[in-house]
Amino acid sequence: MTDLRDGTSSAGHVSVESDRSTASSDAAASTEATATETVVLDLDDPRATDRDVVGGKGAALAIAANAGCPVIPGWVVTVYGTRQIDGEGIDVLEAELQEAWRGGPVVVRSSSVVEDGDEESMAGRYETVADVTTVEQLRKAIATVLDSRTNVADDTPDLEPQHDIAVVVQRQIDPTWSGVAFGVDPVTGRPDRRTVAVVCGDPDDLVSGTVDGDTWITDADGAVVTEPEDPETDPGDDLIAAVVDLVNEVGERFDGPQDVEWAADADGTLYLLQTRPVTTEVTAVPEGPELGTGPIAETFPSGMAALEVDLWVPPLREGIAHALRIGAVASDGDVDASPVLVTIYGRPAVDLELFGRSDRNRSPIRDRARRVVASWRLGRLRAALPAAGRRIARRTDEELGQLGPLEDYADEQLLDLLHRSRDVLRALHGHEVLTGLITDPSGNELTGNGVALRLLADARRRGLTDAEAIVREPAILSLYAPRIGGEPDLPEVTDVPDRPDRTTDPEAPGVVREALRMRVRWVHELQARAALVLGRRLHDRDLLDQPTAIRHVRLDDLCASVRSGTAPDLQPPPADDALPSRFRRGADGTIVPLRSGNGDDGTGAGGGTGRGKPFVMDDETEVDDIPDGAVLLTAALGPELAGVLGRLEGVVAETGSPLSHVAILAREADVATVVGLAGAREDLADAESLVVDGGAGTVERSTS
Repeated sequence: MTDLRDGTSSAGHVSVESDRSTASSDAAASTEATATETVVLDLDDPRATDRDVVGGKGAALAIAANAGCPVIPGWVVTVYGTRQIDGEGIDVLEAELQEAWRGGPVVVRSSSVVEDGDEESMAGRYETVADVTTVEQLRKAIATVLDSRTNVADDTPDLEPQHDIAVVVQRQIDPTWSGVAFGVDPVTGRPDRRTVAVVCGDPDDLVSGTVDGDTWITDADGAVVTEPEDPETDPGDDLIAAVVDLVNEVGERFDGPQDVEWAADADGTLYLLQTRPVTTEVTAVPEGPELGTGPIAETFPSGMAALEVDLWVPPLREGIAHALRIGAVASDGDVDASPVLVTIYGRPAVDLELFGRSDRNRSPIRDRARRVVASWRLGRLRAALPAAGRRIARRTDEELGQLGPLEDYADEQLLDLLHRSRDVLRALHGHEVLTGLITDPSGNELTGNGVALRLLADARRRGLTDAEAIVREPAILSLYAPRIGGEPDLPEVTDVPDRPDRTTDPEAPGVVREALRMRVRWVHELQARAALVLGRRLHDRDLLDQPTAIRHVRLDDLCASVRSGTAPDLQPPPADDALPSRFRRGADGTIVPLRSGNGDDGTGAGGGTGRGKPFVMDDETEVDDIPDGAVLLTAALGPELAGVLGRLEGVVAETGSPLSHVAILAREADVATVVGLAGAREDLADAESLVVDGGAGTVERSTS
């Protein structure tokens, strides 16, 4: 904003080329003039509701003023008027400005025809000039606003430097409180939420992004849902509710949610400073449980195709449900009422409320989880679970060892193998989850990932290909996610130090859990290879274009195709976009992202404390791009990270569990790790430096 209290302006004057034309004088003087030929219009003039005449901001204020909303009185130099200034200089409107002037101070703002539209607001792009107290200052202020078009045009394709613009002039107020408010949640698009940001004084610093202000989230009626932590302002609940009422009223007038700038003076009088359509995509009112990728993000870091979903998701869902019941982490009624595990466009998500990771009921679930740990300490589970886990692991090994070459199996035998192996997965998952409930996240057990990395490094030193290494040492499979078809994507490692301090006691719950997880991965691989054999056979019979297309066939359709000799239906590929770390679904299935309950609700996964510059990992990032000494911000702890952990200062994941493969491996490498910190990539990417405390589960910004 430019301040004209000293009577000067940093912007250049618009040149004066000639006296105003007779035509423009006659048009301004004529009471019969149309809006498009009028130089000045009051905001309460119905003709000022046309954005082609007064620009987007002016039209919005005029519509609100004519509807009775509390708009500060003012007037607009129309597009027709500024065109004359562009052509002939500011003096061309001398008479009209003198006549419209009603004393100061006033605020002079832009109102471009491309401003405050449905798709783009252009907020803050043009100059605003405050403290204008004379006509001479008004002339300079108008020139400043018009000159600011050049910078906007430089940054906006297909926009001419002298594009159409009007200028809004309003009485300046001295507010006690001000801010912005949204008729939906601007982050999630939830239509049942309102967001009110508040600062002391005028809203310029808030709108420009210089300060954050304090933010209240309310329901549609103004009842506070979330308050700011350690607020610097105290506007009171009544003012917050009044602002929400204003946002709702303006939304009704404009037939859609609005982004509103507002101000309130000392006696509580509320003013509408500006309104524009919310550019956030409006989603839906969420219902049902809080979902998220949570503890399964590492097992399935990318989307699964149809056959992968059918083979791997039902056993995992049933295993989780069984473990939660046996462990008393959730009641039978809670489990029966929950989806437990869902897939959305091939992306899996769990019911976070069952795992104690929901903001809605975190404490009760954690209380039940603590009772499981107490039972373990009392010895009721101490003997049973590790012994049962070892038995299942041995039985799985025996069944896998009895298998012959898959190419020797008949089609029906392969189909039977796919079905029976799902029962094996169900048992493995159930015991693995239950054992995880009693495993100390800070334990010192040797990890499956650590073993696999050492085996891979040794195989490469001996000159083996990755495929040969996997055949010789199947434990290496744990280093990449399961998939039907495709080549193994293994990390680049050449040497991994031994960790003799790690526990290898087969009775230790952590060791048993790692053994069960390893068997899960082996069964996944068995199913993937069996399916691929069937894919090659269907391809040879001209029923599939390529063998790997088998992953896009539902299991029932695959059985029918094999038995009938008809081509199977192919399902759409999985979605490329990852799911939000926390979300609920609308009645129509819409994904509604949820805000995290607070800014530091991550879970410590150990590794001590680390400090470094943040580096954001997205879907396009290669692990070789990750710089040494960085604090990695990632959606999930995928297996591809195993080979780079040793050169990082810290890892912060938006999803995941302290008991995941890579989290355990990070502890093994003494890398500070925090998991389950929703929104970390967006919220922390701009930090100069981050301090990660893997014990406390906190991530703090630092300037050194």
